Amino acid sequence: MFLSFLIFDLLQIGSPYKILIFNPRFGHSHSTFLGRIADTLADAGHNVTSLIPIMNPSIDDGTHKSHKIFVQADPEVKLVYKSHSSMNPIERNLFNPLTPLKVAGMFSDIIGRTCRKLLEEEGLIRETSRGEIRCVHH
Repeated sequence: MFLSFLIFDLLQIGSPYKILIFNPRFGHSHSTFLGRIADTLADAGHNVTSLIPIMNPSIDDGTHKSHKIFVQADPEVKLVYKSHSSMNPIERNLFNPLTPLKVAGMFSDIIGRTCRKLLEEEGLIRETSRGEIRCVHH
């Protein structure tokens, strides 16, 4: 609900905002949803930058109208997505009530490694902070 009000509010403002959207590529629905938000805000005249850590290279980033900053995956994260053996248990055991417990640790590690990689990325903070960014969404 808050997101709806935020988007409505941003669409109504006369002067454009500089907006940073954090859109990690790890799942199709997530990337598509955030990409559409970025494109909608860009269509409304805002200066939108999408920060896109490439966790799963087979996923599209979902945005076609925002400025994109890509960050390559941590080598361990790349290996997890490349091997697919870590992901297959999710698909095979989708209805097993223990699957979320198994996946939670793996996903937590992937997110943690991605965050560390972003913080260590040379020049990323400088590039994302050019100008005043008024709104950040993930």
